[in-house]
Amino acid sequence: MKRFNRFFAFGLALLLALGCMGCSGINELSEALRGLADRATPAPVETPAPAPVETPAATPVATEPPAPDAGEQLAALDLALFKKDMESDPFTLKLTLKDPEALGIPMPEATWGELSYAETKRYAEEYGAFLKQLHEIDRSALSEDEQLTYDTIEQELTAFVAAAEYYYYDEVLSPYNGLHTNLPFNFVLYELDCEQDVENYLALLEDAARYMQEDVLRFEQEKAEQDIFMNDAALDKVLEQIKDFADAGESCFLYATFADALAEVGLDAEKEAEYLAENEAGVAGLLAAYDALYDGLKELRGSCKGTGAICEYGKEGDAYFKQGLNAAACSVITPEEAMQLLENEIAVEYQKIFDVIYGDPEVFDQYGEIDLSVGTSEENLSLLEALMAEYYPELPAHTVRFIDVPEELEDQFSPAAYLIPPIDDAGENTIIINVKTMEGDSRLLDTIAHEGYPGHMYHYIYLRGILEKTGWYRQNMGLTGYYESWSQYAENFFDEYNTAFANDYCVMMSADNRISGLLLPAVFSIGVHYYGWDEARVKEYIASYFGDEAAEELAPLYIEIALDDAFYYLEYALGYSLLQQELRDAEAELGEKFDLRAFNEAFLSIGPSYFNLIEPRMDAWVASMKG
Repeated sequence: MKRFNRFFAFGLALLLALGCMGCSGINELSEALRGLADRATPAPVETPAPAPVETPAATPVATEPPAPDAGEQLAALDLALFKKDMESDPFTLKLTLKDPEALGIPMPEATWGELSYAETKRYAEEYGAFLKQLHEIDRSALSEDEQLTYDTIEQELTAFVAAAEYYYYDEVLSPYNGLHTNLPFNFVLYELDCEQDVENYLALLEDAARYMQEDVLRFEQEKAEQDIFMNDAALDKVLEQIKDFADAGESCFLYATFADALAEVGLDAEKEAEYLAENEAGVAGLLAAYDALYDGLKELRGSCKGTGAICEYGKEGDAYFKQGLNAAACSVITPEEAMQLLENEIAVEYQKIFDVIYGDPEVFDQYGEIDLSVGTSEENLSLLEALMAEYYPELPAHTVRFIDVPEELEDQFSPAAYLIPPIDDAGENTIIINVKTMEGDSRLLDTIAHEGYPGHMYHYIYLRGILEKTGWYRQNMGLTGYYESWSQYAENFFDEYNTAFANDYCVMMSADNRISGLLLPAVFSIGVHYYGWDEARVKEYIASYFGDEAAEELAPLYIEIALDDAFYYLEYALGYSLLQQELRDAEAELGEKFDLRAFNEAFLSIGPSYFNLIEPRMDAWVASMKG
């Protein structure tokens, strides 16, 4: 929370290598002296004893520890970066590591920190120092895997330091995944394993009120002063979401979830009652803080001077959008290249639909009529696990549970989500289900494939198994585009390989959903925020695909989506398009030699990184497969 625009990070505890002393020279000298003492010599000739001569004691020769090699230096830097990020808060640490003591990491202070420009600049300076240390390492002396880690960290730190200049352009209260909706749910995920956890939880709960009412509100007020505040349509959505939580009152889910978790800790009745009273006060304080945040934001209505399009902020806005685009894509890409990439992917998805309809026109008549589910979430997951066995590397033993989203958050939460497991133990996994939205989901198996097998859950479990190769920091970087590319690719796998439903139907439904619900919103994000498209231009674009009548209806909606959050859909669409392009290139190059399992393993084994670094390694794999 102290670095709201970054995900958690990890480090590698290999500093012991830096403390090793070189003693081999001393041991060799001892062996040589011992050999001289044992050697046979002639009997001595009797001679007058010379006057004793006092000789000085031998002065031991100091030995310097060997300098760490480049790999050890990189591991040490990885650990330092990890420890820095773990200073954040107890919630971050508990989700990040199951056993932080194994790495010598203490529990941080129970506070959400400070949201301010000064604090962001301070962090940028600290991570800039890490970047300088990285550049002092001899990259040419690293192994191939270590070079990838070096390049990934370099790209990450460089972007982070540069992004600090655009502090006020970021938005913590996005209508899609804002802090105001995520923060309360974080407390549901905070596991209470001991009394110290209980005390940290309550301290964070109390501090959350301060953070939202003071820091977040001040941040939004400063954005308004800078003329970079959200437009009124986005503000109305955020206000409604804040009010929904604030108005929960005594029915707020944080009362019941804490009581249930506390009961499992095993405290005596008196202590338990004391903590329950503290929680009630903390929840009441948080609800009051949300009321204050609501009132403060409401006063900022009308602060947006234009539409909210980033291009309206001149050269600085243009530079911000370009760096945000690279972050969303997890690559190095220009707006022009990103637009071309997305349009190419739309053409591919359209071709899938045309192929299905031309092959069997009756499939289109079934549009939306088939419920893609075989029963419960657990049963759907089991089907997918069996389906993927032939095409994906095997995973280590693990478990999975499903939990429901609290009713108060159903309208603001996605249909499902996977809770990222600790870096040091991916044995226990959690998929969060939004019962309200799932009830009307006719593509439930696609959703479970996205979050479970072979999507997010499979991906993270596999990656945790190559921790020694990747290092801790790469495993935990906020590479949303990279991770979402894989989870959406998992949906395609179900569509094309499942035997429970007609593949043509599944492919058609996913392609249609991907065009309208992913790729087009991403296109319009670039169009509106970079090119300055107005409603007339958006209508023209939509009409080229769906006709004039649809354009009239859809254009205002797509513009509103783009203005609500400039990068939300770009994070999902660009990574997916980059991975699909890599897949198609491999299939075309290898022809009959292409093997899906081998492709999946090649991509997975690279580990988390940026696509501009992944692509040449995948190209090298293709070349090796061609022989």
